[in-house]
Amino acid sequence: AENYLSIPIDTYPNPLYSMSKEKLLKLTAPEFKHLTSISHRTKEEQDQYCHNIIEITFETILEDPEKVARLLNSIKDTETKSILVATLSKAFCNDNIQLSILNYIVDPTSKKFRTGFFKVLTNILHLKGKTTEERGVILLSYLRLLSLTNIINAEPLILTTNVYSKIINSIPPSKFSELYSYLFHVNIQTTLLETLKVLRKTLLRGTQSDRFVARTGWINPKWHDLLTTSFSEIHQKKMINFFSIDDLREITDISVREKDTPTASLYLNLLVAKFEQKCASQTPLRLDDSNSLDDVQIVIRVIVNYLMAFKGAKSCLQVLKYCIKNKLEIEFPLLLVIMRNLRLSGHFKEALLLINNIPLQNLSYQDRSSLVQEVLMLIKSRYPGTPNVLIGYTAAMLGGSVAGENSGLKLLNKLHLLELTYGSGALGEMASFESIQEASIDDKLTGFEFTSNTLANVYETILDSYDRADLTPNFINSLYDIYIKEVLKSLANETPIQPFTAESMNDRVVNHLISYLLRTSPGGRANFKIDSNLERYEVAKRIFTDFIANVELSRKDITVSLIDLLVHTSLEVHSDYNFASKVVRYSRERHLPFTFNQIYPFIIHHYNKNEYKVAELWYKQLTNSGAKTTAPPAKNLFRIARELNWDVNGFAYRRKNIEKNYKKREELAKIHADPIVFLGENDTEDAITEELVNGIHAEKSDSNFSEELSALLYSSEL
Repeated sequence: AENYLSIPIDTYPNPLYSMSKEKLLKLTAPEFKHLTSISHRTKEEQDQYCHNIIEITFETILEDPEKVARLLNSIKDTETKSILVATLSKAFCNDNIQLSILNYIVDPTSKKFRTGFFKVLTNILHLKGKTTEERGVILLSYLRLLSLTNIINAEPLILTTNVYSKIINSIPPSKFSELYSYLFHVNIQTTLLETLKVLRKTLLRGTQSDRFVARTGWINPKWHDLLTTSFSEIHQKKMINFFSIDDLREITDISVREKDTPTASLYLNLLVAKFEQKCASQTPLRLDDSNSLDDVQIVIRVIVNYLMAFKGAKSCLQVLKYCIKNKLEIEFPLLLVIMRNLRLSGHFKEALLLINNIPLQNLSYQDRSSLVQEVLMLIKSRYPGTPNVLIGYTAAMLGGSVAGENSGLKLLNKLHLLELTYGSGALGEMASFESIQEASIDDKLTGFEFTSNTLANVYETILDSYDRADLTPNFINSLYDIYIKEVLKSLANETPIQPFTAESMNDRVVNHLISYLLRTSPGGRANFKIDSNLERYEVAKRIFTDFIANVELSRKDITVSLIDLLVHTSLEVHSDYNFASKVVRYSRERHLPFTFNQIYPFIIHHYNKNEYKVAELWYKQLTNSGAKTTAPPAKNLFRIARELNWDVNGFAYRRKNIEKNYKKREELAKIHADPIVFLGENDTEDAITEELVNGIHAEKSDSNFSEELSALLYSSEL
């Protein structure tokens, strides 16, 4: 076979133009790209080539639209191309689908394509003799063909709320990620940005595969694709066109939270590119899109979050300097991001310094509520296992709106948590609150109510203050009974109290109780060192079973790690298949995504019983959902897959994982070595070279950091 890639660029005549149709179809993308870079001298040379393109387009536009797009767009001569397009348009005049794909390839921003697109869409949605589901299948097929052309549509196609509703109602939830990927590639959006955001958020709460599609628009990703962090230039341009500033903020922040440096770096760069695109655009803003001032604040918040997480807490100084120098307002959301990162990195002194410099009189009620939650998280982190300090702050801040009646303390007393902390250490209610010392707090941060999360934090801090030997199954069982009694009493009331309303309930308190029963070191987030004591397990089963029987939670209020813990303990420690199945069934009925820690125990259970077919079914669930694997169990799993010759043997996944881990190290090294280029500052003395901060328990205090932060806060005139 001829090596077309070795043909010199000045070759004449270009062999591309004399090729047969069969040879043309066999060319690889790199070969085609190389040959089209070789020039021609006359239009006549292309006659045979153009004839081939017409035939190939007519025969394969529905089979390989990307190849057709590549061939058509290789014709640079305007006159020749218009003759080609006119010939093909005439051939497709009785087929609106094929004509629409052709017009999209030629120019997706043209009136001809856009008029035809909405006509095809309307026809599909109103097809007679077809069920809603059948229309949905036809619609997905049409959008897929447009998507596979790999053409960039720089101007979004805007759907009305009514049309979008008809589309979404014709697609089953199992196909939502497929639909979303096509909307992404064709750049189809909705009149109101929030409408499409609902679909994206649904996917972000789904499987790892769904989440990947929501973040990237990838069509039908394989398991190993989910580890992809590098995308083609065309794909990145589509990301910039399709995602809003706020979409890119959210994805970057999620990646930072997950410590996924390569993905966070990618989306931060996309965010900056999107911001620059919006600034340069002459197109009027959508009514509900963010304005340039909002965008500046969003970009700065994302940058400071990224830098503080990956480069070190002191990175916030450079961002604050930049804001002051450029006379940008330092808004509360930015301060909240800095506070949270100071807390997470153990810089408690600096976090308190920042809190004390915030002008509370300028904050909205919602801002003050957010600040209260952050202060309580800071106290919990600063004084772990010291419940009297945390309760002192909750007593001051979460006393409720009725003067003279501290609803927060009353709630903690009903739950027997005050007697445990301030009294005898036994379960019971306190007769008086005199021994409880409330923290001295500005009035503007008082009068708030408990939330499920703040209550769970109190439980965790109290449990953490005990020696594990004292946290007996009987004690935790009694603590749960007291808790559920108050929950049910509130839910049965016409005016339920916070945090026990149907809307605000979650399972975090139960999660802590079960964790302290089963884990040998409950503080370890991913710790699966399980106590094999049968009594502890039976109490954990009883608590979970009773709770789900009495309290109905929505998907977002269920802790996935609790499901992981229960499945792992029941199957791998106690061989309790029935209970493990019950837990997984509960999770699936509420559409929670599968995780590796839920599926792996089932695979091993059936493998050990020589039930290889059933084990393989569970393995397929794992690969189809795209669940992230955790080592070393993953190595054992891939060994089994190879031993039993299962379809997916894990080689591609492991290779991608190694590549991604290498890229993580590479990105971190780059972040530490380079100045903060996003902010337009590259003076050598401003380059921050702090090591990545680890751990949150040991308090870190740098007098220079505190002094410089204090000086910046003073000069910023917050």
